[in-house]
Amino acid sequence: MLIFLGLANNRGGAGPTLFKLNKTTDAITKVGPLFPAGNKFMNYTGEGWYFSATRPNTLYLNDGPKLLRYDVVTKVFETVFDVTAQYGTDRRIWQVHSSNDDLVHSATLRVASSGEMLGCLVYLESTRTFRWYPKVGVFDECNLDKSGRWTISLEDLGVPSDIAMRVFDNQSGKETRINGPYGTLGHLDTGYGYAVGADNYNSLPNASILWSFNPSIVQGPVVQYNVNWNIAAVNHISHTNSKPNVPGAQQHACGSDASTNYSVQNEITCFRMDGSGDQLIVAPVMTDPNATGGCCDFYAKQPKGNLDITGRYFIWTTNLGGNRMDAFLVKVPSQLLVTGSDNTPPAAPVNLRFQ
Repeated sequence: MLIFLGLANNRGGAGPTLFKLNKTTDAITKVGPLFPAGNKFMNYTGEGWYFSATRPNTLYLNDGPKLLRYDVVTKVFETVFDVTAQYGTDRRIWQVHSSNDDLVHSATLRVASSGEMLGCLVYLESTRTFRWYPKVGVFDECNLDKSGRWTISLEDLGVPSDIAMRVFDNQSGKETRINGPYGTLGHLDTGYGYAVGADNYNSLPNASILWSFNPSIVQGPVVQYNVNWNIAAVNHISHTNSKPNVPGAQQHACGSDASTNYSVQNEITCFRMDGSGDQLIVAPVMTDPNATGGCCDFYAKQPKGNLDITGRYFIWTTNLGGNRMDAFLVKVPSQLLVTGSDNTPPAAPVNLRFQ
């Protein structure tokens, strides 16, 4: 498995750096700089970049108006699309997502000179065409499900305390609008034809719920909640391990958070996607939001970890209560949640700082 970390050179790092995990031995080795010397991306943080689900060496990254593919082994770039001809010269893309088959891509379209968010675009690579979903309220973000058929746009449409969901069928362009505040999603991730995320107005504390889009758009069960309202244990959910045509009882997602007041929140929590409420505590996060390590503010210090595509490994960053930020990788014993999963005993978290 290939891993990249944005080791900021203005904080003593070497810029975006590539690592490699041997899944047989669980040994991690440092490969080296992600880009050749002098490349402009050496000064980028890596925020919003992601590996392809099907092309092992391919990294997606946004570059102004362009979505690029980058082969981390051959160091070759490929332009997936450029919005300039379709939407004008003063435009750039942000918050990019791709379907797991690499054929559909979504992005927030912004005014380059002012940063204003205009709405969500979807690029269909098979026909080299765009679908355009302009904002109708105060735009927050949009996402793409793993199949590439469904786009979820979150917008403030004027309902008090609400972020509405606009769900688009990318095959037909049909929109289904779902107002809250009860039942609509906040932080979310997607699977094949569904999304899972925070329902901040659920009667259960900090609940995460499921929304299914196919064959019809319906709200599903609560799949995770916390012991009290002061704990948001899974915060930014990661479900990059989603699989097509697999029932929810055989799938899991994970998340993590950190708090100065509740030690139970300072953990990586995984949960089954069947509404059973079963949870698995994988490892401590080890972050102190009051420590100096990590950029800027409390939100920046909160871990926003990710699963790999198999669901066997989870990576996150922590300041360890000190003055720097380090990345850790842990093996998830997902066989304790779902059958048919990897049965290898879990390994202790590996700190990438020493590699």
